Amino acid sequence: MKFETAADRDVFFADGDAATYTLDGGGGCAVMGHFSRPLADQLVGDETEVAGGAASFLMSSDRVPAGASAAGGDRLTLDGVVWRVRKLEPEGDGKTTRLSLSARL
Repeated sequence: MKFETAADRDVFFADGDAATYTLDGGGGCAVMGHFSRPLADQLVGDETEVAGGAASFLMSSDRVPAGASAAGGDRLTLDGVVWRVRKLEPEGDGKTTRLSLSARL
């Protein structure tokens, strides 16, 4: 699907997954996007092992919070689960951004 306007992206993500993006330095905001689970994940004690793929969250680039960075400790909370943001990767023409997420915290 090609996203021509911010309104087009809002419609696409409206039926997605609600999450909270929290900046490393504090502050957060509600965001909408589409969450992709790892192909296989299992909880082992207090650690999460992820095999067969990584979790990611696709969202509108204009909804990524100002100051967002994968270099620090930014987090994404989805359905009560906290994920560390490893990468912020603009996709295609840059109108959407994929967040690569690491194991649950």
